[in-house]
Amino acid sequence: LGRSKVPPPPPLEDLSPGTTKLTKSKPAAPRRIKVPPPPAAVMHAPATVLKRGGGVSVALKVGGPVVAMACALVWRAWRGAKLCALLADAWRELQAAAGAAATTATPKPPAGGKARHELLASLQRRSQAVREVLPTYTALELKTPADLWERDEVALDALRTSLDARVDLCGRVLDLHEKLGQSPPTGFRGWKLPEISSYASNLESRMPRLQRAVSLHAQLGQSRVDMSMVSWPEEKLEAHTSSLVAQVEATRARREREQLLGKVEAALWRKDPEAEPPMGLSTMSSSELRRVLAKLNGETAPAISTSELSQHRTPGRVGLPERES
Repeated sequence: LGRSKVPPPPPLEDLSPGTTKLTKSKPAAPRRIKVPPPPAAVMHAPATVLKRGGGVSVALKVGGPVVAMACALVWRAWRGAKLCALLADAWRELQAAAGAAATTATPKPPAGGKARHELLASLQRRSQAVREVLPTYTALELKTPADLWERDEVALDALRTSLDARVDLCGRVLDLHEKLGQSPPTGFRGWKLPEISSYASNLESRMPRLQRAVSLHAQLGQSRVDMSMVSWPEEKLEAHTSSLVAQVEATRARREREQLLGKVEAALWRKDPEAEPPMGLSTMSSSELRRVLAKLNGETAPAISTSELSQHRTPGRVGLPERES
């Protein structure tokens, strides 16, 4: 293969300003560089507020720290007002729980957010404690104290403990009275705790003697007994029991004599319905009436002499008993 001829490169052109080509071309215009304009000055609003008063202008500078402080003060005031409102509601709730009048003045709230928060939590706990003790007052048939809502947490805890002890003692007294068969004293639930405790101890220790006294009273027809004898001294209680025994024996003897007298009169009436009972029959003793009755009920009972029946004559007349069926 033969080599091809490469044409030589064209001559270099001088492109510097002021030079022209060999041809008839116009000279190149000079190159311009665009310079950006200077930045426009930013017009800031004046940081002053003019306040006119009395013809005098006062410039008050308002800066960021001042605005932040003002916001903090507003927020603090709002929080304080909110806490005061919550405290007022808590006081009213506590008064309503304790049954106090809603118009009762409440204490002034303390200063400081921490103290107010603590008081609010304390009021809520006190309201709960009051709700817990109210059923106990109802069960004991006691009136709720008027100052219940004013008591602090320590006083409410002591009150709850005292009420629990009162409930236990009253239950003990009721059990002992049920065993004795008598009603407890009226209003004993409102006694002081030492009095209830002493009464229950005396009742328990003297139960046998008290049961005997109650039984003797029942034989005399007395269903209700004066329970003050629970606190009597031993000597007085023993003397009272002895007196009851004597009264029961006398009552039993009287009833036995009345029964014998009626039987004798009935026996006499069966023998002779037209005859009247002797005058001295009502003055006979039980032994004499028993002996007369034995003679009247015998198969070959001897006739009763008038002299035997008239040994104990008294004025008056004994009526005839009803006919026995």
